[in-house]
Amino acid sequence: MSKLIDNISSDFLETYTINFFPKNQEKTIVVYVEGDADIAFWRMILNRYEKPNNIKFEINLPSKDDLWVKGKKNALSRSSNLLELKERLGKFLLICVDSDYDYLLNSYYMPDDKKRISKKINESIYIFQTYSYSIENLNCFSESLSSICVSATYNDTPKIDFTKFLKSFSTIVYKLFLWNLFFYSKGEDSNFTLSDFCSLIILEYEKKDKLKGIIHFSGIVLKKIRIKVTDKLNQLENKFPSYQGEIERFGEELKSCGLTKENAYLYIQGHTIFKNIVLMLLKPVCNELKKEKESEIKKESKNEINAYLNKVGHLDTKIETLLSNNTNFESCFLFKKIEKDIENYINKEIDL
Repeated sequence: MSKLIDNISSDFLETYTINFFPKNQEKTIVVYVEGDADIAFWRMILNRYEKPNNIKFEINLPSKDDLWVKGKKNALSRSSNLLELKERLGKFLLICVDSDYDYLLNSYYMPDDKKRISKKINESIYIFQTYSYSIENLNCFSESLSSICVSATYNDTPKIDFTKFLKSFSTIVYKLFLWNLFFYSKGEDSNFTLSDFCSLIILEYEKKDKLKGIIHFSGIVLKKIRIKVTDKLNQLENKFPSYQGEIERFGEELKSCGLTKENAYLYIQGHTIFKNIVLMLLKPVCNELKKEKESEIKKESKNEINAYLNKVGHLDTKIETLLSNNTNFESCFLFKKIEKDIENYINKEIDL
């Protein structure tokens, strides 16, 4: 006998709610997300819509046992047939997923499997997506990064303009990113894989690079990325000269999704942006701020230095935790799109 959960649909949940709960009681909306890390993100967003609309979002993982594997495909399908059986999704059953490339490339996918999933995500009002590649990109929203440094070090001294840095980074990698998107959309990934692209844009440095201060350091790491990116662009342009014009037009068309050369970091694989770009920049910045604060405290009161060192202990771990939990991205234009989708669902489906 199949499990009850294999047969759950929005219609089933609606019937259950109508028959077993008082009319004026808050309605429970079941929401499936991809993994543990997504629960807090979507809870933070969905919370604000509950009380005003007399609803409660119950956020679940795709699986509570080993029969289902976590991830977008399973969050979308929940059981093997959900993606095909559109009637399962509805007013009482929602799904929240990372966009990956599915938002950007929805109109350009040639492989049928990619086209099918992306069409489902972009057309259903019962599926909410991040629009950025993943939650991690929003965690790394440039305008929020200074506050991470302050929270980690208790030092409010500006060291670097994070927005300017990520604009420069995005501008450097933008054209190479278009090549990666282009191949991916055509199903020609083997010509230039996502892992190949990410390996070229990671922030790398030697210990000596940090010795002259953060501004000098940030210039060095961007220069190193530029060299790797330029070399690869030359290779691709020489190997696939017929694609160059197509890729330029492709870039112009993707502006309708918000992608520009200055904000590419929001659409590039989130794990790479988080771990290999932003975190790698935050750590030396915060360590410099910590040293400054230590020196300042020692001058004023030597008795307070131990208390400060206790507060900033395990600094690298603290920075990563703060970044993972960062929700100061509400001014990001992609976050506004998430809000608009939820409001659209509320207005169309919930009895106000």
